[in-house]
Amino acid sequence: GRMVPLSDREILLTVGVFISDALTTSDPEGIRSADTDYGKTVAIDLRTGRTRVFSRGHRNPQGLAVGEDGRIWMTEHAARGGDELNLLRQGGDYGFPYVSYGTAYGTLDWPLGTETGRHEGYDKATFAWVPSIGPSQLVVVRGTAFARWRGDLIVSSLAARSLFRLRLEGDRVVYAEPIQTIHRMRDLIETAKGEIVLLAEDGFLDYFQPVDAAMDNANLDPLSRG
Repeated sequence: GRMVPLSDREILLTVGVFISDALTTSDPEGIRSADTDYGKTVAIDLRTGRTRVFSRGHRNPQGLAVGEDGRIWMTEHAARGGDELNLLRQGGDYGFPYVSYGTAYGTLDWPLGTETGRHEGYDKATFAWVPSIGPSQLVVVRGTAFARWRGDLIVSSLAARSLFRLRLEGDRVVYAEPIQTIHRMRDLIETAKGEIVLLAEDGFLDYFQPVDAAMDNANLDPLSRG
């Protein structure tokens, strides 16, 4: 799970379903029940210890970030295909396990969906990756080091071994730019200096620094130019 502060007295915690898709789809209400925290985000009052369900219908939350505008973004693993970027809203229901943009492993369908690949009747993802990228953490760029990226989302990935820079216009993702890395990336942060630091699954730390846009970089290869 991930945690972010919602205010000076509340934190938001993500909780996955922790069981196989076969068990989830054979007993969907078992993980959607109000008596469990499975598949939900939970707001925790730091003063009283009381909790409340903030959103539901999540399979495997991986990344969580709050933008300067207060919007809450979450990345989530689907099954086969259909990893999601969700804009969380209080009281939202994102549909799992009744809907998915992906399919069950070994099939071309999602067993509980009436129309595979659609989220009718539920809060829809802002963006989905098909095929899956295995998203991990995400950050909202706030600093000035990558001035052209300010306000963009940066998503690290495991399976795709890439970063994805997502440009937003309102609540819509205009494009997702892949930036190839060598390692499976488990976590990332933006430092006070604005560097993007990634933690690889094998323990490496990668530091991303901007190329000076004013320099003469016509002779640089595309990867060096960013």
